[in-house]
Amino acid sequence: MSRVIFDAIYNSIIRGVVSKWDSTRKIQSVVADMGDNYNQGEVEHFQAAGFASKPAPGDKTEAIYVAPSGDASKRLCIMVAGDRDKHLQVEEGEVAIYAPDNPQAYIKISGDGSIVINTNGQVKIEDSSGQSQPVARVGDSVVVDGKSGVITSGSSKFQSS
Repeated sequence: MSRVIFDAIYNSIIRGVVSKWDSTRKIQSVVADMGDNYNQGEVEHFQAAGFASKPAPGDKTEAIYVAPSGDASKRLCIMVAGDRDKHLQVEEGEVAIYAPDNPQAYIKISGDGSIVINTNGQVKIEDSSGQSQPVARVGDSVVVDGKSGVITSGSSKFQSS
């Protein structure tokens, strides 16, 4: 096999790490470190429509890089995985969205259609202007008309203002 063909095949898919992010462009880019003292420089990072992520860079933040036609100068990053020691565990049939640096905060959808939101912080729903209000949950402390208390159960009643 000729060296040109070998290099094209060898360079087509490479596993490496993310050493730095650049989110100032239309398409987020990463500085790719692919081992053997080979640093690609900035590479465009393609993400699925409607999803965005930016795990902390470092040697545990791995990525898959592809080079169309084996041309390393046109390499793209198609997938980034955060620290493998901090991945959220899911059961068969489940999907989850979680923060790579805090897998205790997640949204999980089970195969039966149930949705679980878990967080050690506040849950807020934000409107299009960026305004938000915390969501009150059973067990949360609240103050209503100057009186404090704890939410003990849910309710289907509401009063409009």
